[in-house]
Amino acid sequence: MFIKNWKASLVENTKTIKKHCDICDNESEHSICVEYYGPSVGLIFMSKPLLSMKRYWLVCSICKQGNQEISKEQVEAYKIK
Repeated sequence: MFIKNWKASLVENTKTIKKHCDICDNESEHSICVEYYGPSVGLIFMSKPLLSMKRYWLVCSICKQGNQEISKEQVEAYKIK
């Protein structure tokens, strides 16, 4: 068993959303990122865990900060088909 801080990563095949960033106060494109947290199962050399809890965030392209948490259903709505 080991402890690792997993890196947040972009969700593939999703649209960007143009909105106002509350952190840097700019109007910019926001990408959807997934953050893994809590207890997780994975191998130390993997970039993401096999089993973990997830949070989805809208991340500003200017300040690179997640400023709004969104649900899994909202992520599915922004998927490119």
